[in-house]
Amino acid sequence: MRLFAWIILAATLVKAQAQPVFGPFSEEDFPFHTCTLDLRNLGKDFAKDNLVPRAIVLKLGEDHYACWDPDLLRIAAFWKNGFVEMGGMAAHSYPPERAKQKVAQGTSSLPKILGTPIFTNGMYPGWSSGITPKLKDPRPAAPNPHETGLGPLPPDFARWNGIYRTAAGVSLSYTVSGVPILENIRLITKEFTHGLSRTLQIKEMVTRQLNLIACEVPNAHSAKIDPKTGAALLYHDDSKQTVTAVGIFSPRQKIQLKLHESKRVITQIPKGTKPTMLQVVTWRGRAEQLPSFYKMLRTGIQSPNVQGGAPATWLEVEQTEVSEESNSAGYMVEEIGLPIPNRWKRNVRPASIAKVSKGLFATVTFDGDVWLVYGLTKDRKKVGWKRFASGLHEPLSICVVDKKIHVLTRNGIIRLHDFNNDKEADFYENFCNSFGQTAETREFANSLTALPEGGFVITKGGQQRASQGLHNNHLLKVSADGRTVEKLAYGLRQGFATVHPEDGRIYATDQQGNYIPSTPVHLIKKDAFLGFKEPNPNGKFPPTREPLCWVPHKIAPSGTNMLWTAKSGFGPLSGRLLLIDYHNPGILQVFQDLSGEHPQGGVHRLPFDLKSPVLKAFSDHDSGDIYLAGFQIFGSKAKKSAGIRRIRFTGQPTGFLPIDARSTELGILLTFSQPLDLINASRDHFKVQRWNYLRSQKYGSGHYKLDGKPGQESLTVANVFRSVDSRQLLLTIPEMKPSNQIEVAFKVQSEKMIQLEDKVWLTAHHLPAFVHDPDKFVPIKLREPLDDNAQGPALQSTMPSVSEGRKLYTSVGCIGCHTLDGQNAGRPGPSWKKLFNSQRMLANGKKVKADEVYLRESILEPDAKIVEGFADREVAMPPYKGILTDSQIESLVLFIKSL
Repeated sequence: MRLFAWIILAATLVKAQAQPVFGPFSEEDFPFHTCTLDLRNLGKDFAKDNLVPRAIVLKLGEDHYACWDPDLLRIAAFWKNGFVEMGGMAAHSYPPERAKQKVAQGTSSLPKILGTPIFTNGMYPGWSSGITPKLKDPRPAAPNPHETGLGPLPPDFARWNGIYRTAAGVSLSYTVSGVPILENIRLITKEFTHGLSRTLQIKEMVTRQLNLIACEVPNAHSAKIDPKTGAALLYHDDSKQTVTAVGIFSPRQKIQLKLHESKRVITQIPKGTKPTMLQVVTWRGRAEQLPSFYKMLRTGIQSPNVQGGAPATWLEVEQTEVSEESNSAGYMVEEIGLPIPNRWKRNVRPASIAKVSKGLFATVTFDGDVWLVYGLTKDRKKVGWKRFASGLHEPLSICVVDKKIHVLTRNGIIRLHDFNNDKEADFYENFCNSFGQTAETREFANSLTALPEGGFVITKGGQQRASQGLHNNHLLKVSADGRTVEKLAYGLRQGFATVHPEDGRIYATDQQGNYIPSTPVHLIKKDAFLGFKEPNPNGKFPPTREPLCWVPHKIAPSGTNMLWTAKSGFGPLSGRLLLIDYHNPGILQVFQDLSGEHPQGGVHRLPFDLKSPVLKAFSDHDSGDIYLAGFQIFGSKAKKSAGIRRIRFTGQPTGFLPIDARSTELGILLTFSQPLDLINASRDHFKVQRWNYLRSQKYGSGHYKLDGKPGQESLTVANVFRSVDSRQLLLTIPEMKPSNQIEVAFKVQSEKMIQLEDKVWLTAHHLPAFVHDPDKFVPIKLREPLDDNAQGPALQSTMPSVSEGRKLYTSVGCIGCHTLDGQNAGRPGPSWKKLFNSQRMLANGKKVKADEVYLRESILEPDAKIVEGFADREVAMPPYKGILTDSQIESLVLFIKSL
């Protein structure tokens, strides 16, 4: 028995060791942490309404911390005895058990300090120039006048340059009224009390007086300047037992402290001050401890070498394998193994990947790390992983320009520099933060794409539960020097953009939701409004620019990134625009017809089976390969929680695919990758349906006939014509009319006897003329169906049954929102287990029985009766009116009843 017990124990220990163990989201030994920080309502002695959308939390040691605000160039707070609550999207979902969970939309679940505040500063610039300090926010207001996430100070006022990592910690770089300043913030300890030291290196002559706000004590009872030391003292209560003190040490220049309204301390650097260094020390304690504070002013000034770089932190390289996942139809899908577990106990949730040089790639994780991946060449079966950077604020995109890594974060576009060539970033440069960033948890840093002429296109998350910011829902152009930002379009709910690598055409996609009836693909027109509407004081909205094409919700519920494949090297899919579907991990090719006044097109889903979520894609224009990166959090049906995939063309006989589809005045023109053999083609092998969508405040849209009634219309294929090269088919349809969505189902065979049963989906804003040249297209004699059971592409479901309902649960997307085990598991909808005939408490306080009538209504009109606890859900259920047949609805009801 003892031997058996030891075997069981040993097996348990081995199993436990095999499980990846992740350390804290913010590593203790990394010097800074970026997040949104909620400092509101810390108490009467501290600034109110203090909300920092772009916070840089500095770890000063001895359980002391400071929050630097790079937008307002201020120390927003200094505190002790507790770090930061790990709120926000990335930190909350970091542990594997919470990978699918999202924090609440809005600003109710933001990170807060866990310790005791020592001092704060208000929501105004930390620096200003002129005779008097500027204590009003000079930034342009947002549509919501209470919004604080207004981006940086005006460029002529000041500019944030970035963070240097050095052997001594970190140095902050910024410019005030044209004067470059380098600042080191550190903790000073004297006789068991602590102060905050700010060492300032003024690098050029001061041409206008500079004013630095050292600290603010809103509830100060009295204040004075100590005549002996020049220190400023602010007393907190009648007995003068607690005091906040500020002192300076300036060996070369005459720099003084001034009091403002007896509650602020201002450091004045006079006009004409030559390049110099000074130290500003802020302290809070009991009045009898002031001698210890005065000793802090004589600790000396340190000047670190910021250009020399920091000593390497992550020397080791992790190795993983490249394994074949599938290989068919001329394309191989490979999995690039993630370095989990790793010696730093980091979770690795790749959000985006880009190429640095031949065989060397860089990937960024949602958790703020950048990893270098070595050896990604055609025949290598192992790759090396090296950590390059950390501490970034919820990044979702990475791009390499001029061999420099650029990352889009909530703090802006960060350009990373390695000064000492140790393969670790030494300077986290602010390439551009000239756009607003609210504290809203859904204003993601969605996408970053380089423009061929220089600069970038970025998209910002559009959902605005808390307030309406400056650039929520915008598509922006960033100049090549990073100094200016231009609005290109707006009205994206959660948009992602891509750029044609040669001519610079900009495309974007979006997420179905309120006012977005289904997944759209946009070809961007300057200043276009793309449909997503947020509350407007006037209640007026501009005309909506309709997309290039719509994608049915069941085909791609969550379109994210798009990419252009290389001109060659990717087989028949070379030189094509591809769309990524996050929810059903996969890829769609996008067809385009740019001949008319309004561009139009369609999509076709490619037969790639991907095991992990796909958020972003990258095309290697040297090899032709494409790389896919993503992680689980937004509601994906992927079997794995995170991953990187590579798809490459093997050169083997390729699959049989449609490679173009267009709407014309005569019908539908289809183009295939291989010549067709239609000797046995039947009329039943071609089926066409169409429907429209309805934009409304409701989530998504049902399907509507052209007369406005719910449902879909079946269209008659009168004749089929084949081109003389046998690669094109013209399906003539007498009833062609402009439609939001046309579904074309076909069953054909190639000359190589390859069977293809597939569908394409088109949007027809207009019907271009089509000249039917008899010398180019010849009619195909179609066999008539022998009976009603003739085989062909099915558009309708079978008879109602529980098994059919179970299939629909997966195929139409119910699985993404509803579990079958009674647990919500972060899903936006209630579980179906024991749902039938249960009593449901509604959001309006009423009760209802979940009988067949209720279930049917909930499927067709989900907003009719919303269950308590789901009224404020961010991802609502789209209406299935006109989408599902009566038979399909009955099958779903039967399946729910069976649970």
